Amino acid sequence: MNNDPIAYVVDVDGDARESAEALIRQMKLNVKSCASAETFLREYDGYRPACVLTDHRMLGMTGVELLEELRAKGISRYCVVMTAYAETDLTVRAIRGGAITLLEKPFTDAALWEAIRETFNEDRVIASSE
Repeated sequence: MNNDPIAYVVDVDGDARESAEALIRQMKLNVKSCASAETFLREYDGYRPACVLTDHRMLGMTGVELLEELRAKGISRYCVVMTAYAETDLTVRAIRGGAITLLEKPFTDAALWEAIRETFNEDRVIASSE
């Protein structure tokens, strides 16, 4: 990759990961996926521009905990949190942790595409100011 944008999909559900990967590839974007937040944290090398799409409910670390861990490590990334169980307190915590948005499952391809586009735009702004 030569500075091409990449989307990381972090979701314990293999079918959901594959579905998101397929959509992202249709968008002509690079994609990598992980089955857990812990795996993502071990493998993520700080590559930019990047978008992190994470499910909230996962075994081990949740999606919002992943965002908080990235922030604690000084990694400024905006992310998209996906959940089938959207609640106000979860949404607030996700946004405070660095989520661009919280997408409630099931969501449309257009909603996912818009969230990814917005995340890449914000990541470019952050990268240029660092």
